Amino acid sequence: MASEDQRLNLGRAAVLSLSRAASLLPMRNAEARSAIRRAQIIRWLEGREVVVWGDVLDRVLEPASVKTPPGPRGRGNGRRKA
Repeated sequence: MASEDQRLNLGRAAVLSLSRAASLLPMRNAEARSAIRRAQIIRWLEGREVVVWGDVLDRVLEPASVKTPPGPRGRGNGRRKA
């Protein structure tokens, strides 16, 4: 099953290893791990680092209004300033 499909099928209460959660985010693994650590949502389960998927969704992902990705060829979002 592709990562995209697995993200859609996970429930918010799913408990995942830090590695697995990082692999499901659409960014480099090292960046994803760092973002999860900064969010301070890591829990411990018998000596293993785990996260609750809902916490990742709530605390790691940013609303689209916070950062607007650059448009084609890095020219901003295509909107003209008024």
